[in-house]
Amino acid sequence: MTEPADPSPPERGVDWRPPRTRESNVPSMVVGIILLAIGVWYLLDHTLGIRMPRIDWSDIWPIFLIAIGGIMLVRSARRRA
Repeated sequence: MTEPADPSPPERGVDWRPPRTRESNVPSMVVGIILLAIGVWYLLDHTLGIRMPRIDWSDIWPIFLIAIGGIMLVRSARRRA
């Protein structure tokens, strides 16, 4: 016969941490909102013919790099906490 399983919980060591709960999805939502806004912009301007103010994308693209870097920093900080 086999021995019954030990019903006592495992001992908690110094490095024990509780299981992670679901992380916030705020960074994903921000990226989604940005992509949605760009898509709506192009839909209104090119497909529906509604005249939207012109944006010089060559001046704005660094903002996307800053946003991506910020999201990466926030995610990294949350993993360490």
